[in-house]
Amino acid sequence: MGRIPARGSLALCSGMTVWPRVGNMEKIIVWLFAGLVTLNARAEDWLYRMQPGDSIWNISHEYLKDPGQWSSLQRLNQVRNDRGMPVGSQLHIPEAWLVWRLQEAVVAAVSGEVQVIVGGQGKPKPLNPDARLGERDIIVTSADGGAGIRLPDGSLVVVSPSSRVRVDRLREYGRNGKASDTRLYLRKGELENQVNPERGAADRFEIETPAAVTAVRGTRYRLAASQGGAGDALAEARTEVLRGDVDVGNAAGRVSLKAGFGTLTRAGQAPEKPRKLLPAPRLVLKSLQRGRSLVVAWRAVPRASGYQVQLALDSEFTHIVRDQQVAAGQLRLAFDGLDDAEYRLRLVAIDAVGLRGRNALARVELDAHPWAPELVAPADGATFQPGAVRLQWRGSDAVSRRFRVQIVRGPAPPAAFSSPLFDQVVDDTTLQPPADWPPGEYRWRVAAIDASGDEGVFSPSRRFVIRKPLPAP
Repeated sequence: MGRIPARGSLALCSGMTVWPRVGNMEKIIVWLFAGLVTLNARAEDWLYRMQPGDSIWNISHEYLKDPGQWSSLQRLNQVRNDRGMPVGSQLHIPEAWLVWRLQEAVVAAVSGEVQVIVGGQGKPKPLNPDARLGERDIIVTSADGGAGIRLPDGSLVVVSPSSRVRVDRLREYGRNGKASDTRLYLRKGELENQVNPERGAADRFEIETPAAVTAVRGTRYRLAASQGGAGDALAEARTEVLRGDVDVGNAAGRVSLKAGFGTLTRAGQAPEKPRKLLPAPRLVLKSLQRGRSLVVAWRAVPRASGYQVQLALDSEFTHIVRDQQVAAGQLRLAFDGLDDAEYRLRLVAIDAVGLRGRNALARVELDAHPWAPELVAPADGATFQPGAVRLQWRGSDAVSRRFRVQIVRGPAPPAAFSSPLFDQVVDDTTLQPPADWPPGEYRWRVAAIDASGDEGVFSPSRRFVIRKPLPAP
């Protein structure tokens, strides 16, 4: 559903166009501009797309406060025979004539710091799961915050970190609530939209940014808005369609995007020609990883200028815990300090103008507990007389009960620990190796074992040296 021109102007819509009494030249001029007005027309009017079996009479009885205005609606749209209106043609209906009710959205998920400004006024307050949102409410996410907003029609809007979005319109039309009207204003940041594919033909879903308006005919797309150094004058909007179709436009022009395409729009300029999105990178990934670091690698994507990697705790990516961009030459990334969980991974390639490509998705389980112990003493490279070595460590979490200590002789690359000189489980956090070990270089590491016998990952290894014994006096 798009916004439409003021009454008395020409109805430039896809489908049926109802002509005023003009000559052929005027008709040609109108056709040249058809489709360019929908996204920039008056918000006081509503477009209804004709369905099989529709007539102005039954539309008036469903949607108008006064069904007796059906004849006025017919005159307004310059329709002589409404039974002859093709399916898909559009009626202009003034919103003042409509039966409508306010609706509410529900906060499906919150992660990090997210605030709401109720009614667009007053002080921000924390936004909590299951909270209700209405018209004029403003959602603000911090650099580590995000939220999932469930709309009345079942659509899901995921608000990314560092975003600000306002609910401009959230209504349903008709005596039986047959049509919904959702309009959001993305001041800055990014939204990922999963629009209910069962939406009716009369439903409208629009998102406005300082640079452009998107009108949805599809089901899944991303939209990002940036203000630029001088505010709205340099604002940009980035639109990427993953499924379905989306119209993007402003006063300077419009484009239609199909799935797999995107566009960049700058304030005061028509949207750029649609660009094909880069393909999803090929992941090189272990689905089960141990420790507190999750490692992801991937194959290079031709023409990529960089990559974006996100980790979330849910498949909808409303609980994003890590979000990082890397340059084109980096094809591996480790996320450190994570806890036990099943994570969802999303990786996209970024093209030369900043458009994000198709998603590479994966599920990764991280077995982090028990955490690797922290080695306390001796310092790496310390030197001792025979029999004077004393190793000390401490558990890094509350579940550590016993410890496995391994020691190898020599410079010892990690593979050398497959045949350690010393490999024992101890109950204490200290160990004194045998006093009769010969002089030389040694390496040691420790893993924790919990009460159920589950062994965690080993700590990084450290080196110590046993010197030759001093000569007798």
